[in-house]
Amino acid sequence: MALSEQYSSTQTAILAAALKRMAKFGYTKTTMCEIASDVEMSPANIYRHFKSKQAILKSCAERFLEERFSALQLIVEDKNRTATVKLKDYILTLAQVTQDLTHGESHMSEAANIISLTYPELRKETIKRHQDIITSILHEGVDSKEFKQNLSPSAIAAFHIMLTVFEYPFLCHLYSKTEFESHAKEVAKLLIDALK
Repeated sequence: MALSEQYSSTQTAILAAALKRMAKFGYTKTTMCEIASDVEMSPANIYRHFKSKQAILKSCAERFLEERFSALQLIVEDKNRTATVKLKDYILTLAQVTQDLTHGESHMSEAANIISLTYPELRKETIKRHQDIITSILHEGVDSKEFKQNLSPSAIAAFHIMLTVFEYPFLCHLYSKTEFESHAKEVAKLLIDALK
C-alpha cells in the first residue's frame, strides 16, 4: 500500500485523536473506547473506519511518514540549494522531525517500535525512500563537482544506516535536544567531508 493514502474527515479526526492519546498514554494503554470517546462517537462507529487499534496505528505511521517525506522532498527539489546544503538540511530535518515527534513526555517511541516490528514492509518502503533521496542528492553533488564520486547501492545503504539514529524516536531520548541537534550537525559534517 502506498504511504499517500487519502482519509475522510472522520478518519482524519479519529487518527488525530488516536495520535494524541497514544503520545500521552502510550499505544498499549490506549483503547478503542477512549479514542471513540475523544471523537464523540461509538466504538462500533470507529470500527466502521478502522478494523483495529493496530490499523489506526499503521495509518498514523503512514501519515507521519508521508509528511516527513514531503518535507524532505522539498529540500531535494530546491534549486537554490547546493547538493552539500541539501545533504546537510536533509540530515538536520530528519533529526528535527524526530525530535518534534518525541517532545516532552511523548510515548511515541513505543508506537514506533510496535510499527517497526509489526509492519516490516512499511519499514522496507521507508528505507528505500530514504536511500532514493540520498542517491538523488549524491548524484546531483557529483554532477556539480561538489562530491568526488557516486556511491554504490551498498554504500548508499551504509550511508543511510549511519543516519538511522536521527530517524527513530526511541533513540532520540538518549540525548538532550541540544545534544541531538549537535550530533546531527557533526554527522552531516563528517559525511559531507568524506564525500569531498
